[in-house]
Amino acid sequence: MSYDLFSNNRNRKCSWCFKECEQEIVKTSLFGRSKFQCKKCRNNTLVCMVCSTGMARSYDHGSDRMCFWCAPQTKSAMDDPDNSPYLNVEGYCSWCLKMSELTLYKPSLIGRNSYTCNRCKKKILKCRLCKTGYSRGYASYNDELCAKCDKTIPDWEKEENSALLKKGGWCSWCIEFCDHTLDQKNVMRRNVYTCDNCANRTLFCVKCKKAMTRGGIGWDDNLCITCYSPNINWEDLRMLRHEYSNTQATQEKTIENLSRFSKYRQKAEICGMIRPFLLLVSMAPPLRNKIANELGWCIYTEDYIGDPHREAWEIIHAHSTGIQARTNKSYEKVNPFGDNCNWYEILFRVAEKAFGNFMDAQH
Repeated sequence: MSYDLFSNNRNRKCSWCFKECEQEIVKTSLFGRSKFQCKKCRNNTLVCMVCSTGMARSYDHGSDRMCFWCAPQTKSAMDDPDNSPYLNVEGYCSWCLKMSELTLYKPSLIGRNSYTCNRCKKKILKCRLCKTGYSRGYASYNDELCAKCDKTIPDWEKEENSALLKKGGWCSWCIEFCDHTLDQKNVMRRNVYTCDNCANRTLFCVKCKKAMTRGGIGWDDNLCITCYSPNINWEDLRMLRHEYSNTQATQEKTIENLSRFSKYRQKAEICGMIRPFLLLVSMAPPLRNKIANELGWCIYTEDYIGDPHREAWEIIHAHSTGIQARTNKSYEKVNPFGDNCNWYEILFRVAEKAFGNFMDAQH
């Protein structure tokens, strides 16, 4: 515990790069283990709870209690000078569908070990049925079977395997007919895809089963744009998108939009958001739409399309999905007399979330 509290760095064996190197503290904890960063591989580590010479791995969700030299599932491999048979294996990856070398990412004493494919750099686990395939791993859950055993592909080493993961259809995000690559295969629910054009989450429409709906973390639309609003069609939407993007992307139009006064600009000045407001107004429409996509909607399907000031204000101030709403703290959201956070508070809170205790020293 004294090492956690009173020493900022010390040479210890890192369970990521397996080298003895300096560990620099990045987040101090009085009741738990402080978080360190290896200066050689730049991965996060924590003090081993057994020995005084090793550092355990720290992950985005959780951490190891012991270093690789103390953990029962990896100790024998680390004692062997040639520890590659356990730490590095070969198998078929269900992400890239290729035979690849796999590196141990997170050992498990009870469940399956997690590996990283050295070809596509994604998380995989051993298939429950076969000996050569590895299933896909996600942040919240993992597939039980590899792509071959769950019948996604007929066999490994087939040239048409990549094409089997793609489905064509209209995207409700970018308003374009393009390919969508399978991301998560489900049995009871719809499969989840990623649009190859805009890289957003998509699913097949439950009504027409041809076009793709929008999706996000914790929510998925049931209907595509044309099924939700039958009075519009895809070709008209795409023509509107092209026309709007071409007319608003000129230098003269951008200067005019930045100089124009509107009620939305006045609102942005009052609430301390004039800097991001002008930045959004100066953007090309596709880039502004991309930011709106990240927040959960598409500008091209809204009735205020064509007004950069209104679009910028919606991105900043939209209820529950705008930048301010996503940065407000819980007590600010429930207070009917409270104000939304301004641009300085947004930058500070985001930086504090990203860099932790470093912001306390600089503030």
